[in-house]
Amino acid sequence: MIVWDEWHPFLRRIVNEGGDIGDVARAIRDHGEGRYIQAGRAAREEFGLPLPDVLKIIAWAEAKGGDEGLAELRAEIRTPLK
Repeated sequence: MIVWDEWHPFLRRIVNEGGDIGDVARAIRDHGEGRYIQAGRAAREEFGLPLPDVLKIIAWAEAKGGDEGLAELRAEIRTPLK
């Protein structure tokens, strides 16, 4: 289980290794264990994601979304991860 202070470096590592918004969302779903709001906040702070985009990721993670939903997230969220 990832705790609050581990989310920033965990998400940053995903992006530094070439991951995109879909990879970040999948990691939040797979490792969030009910802490999706903490993870979403870390993604917002780390990458400057707009709140509506963060809420889309959290909703997808909480719904245990599959690859079809992940493709939709990638199409909807256009904010570049820096």
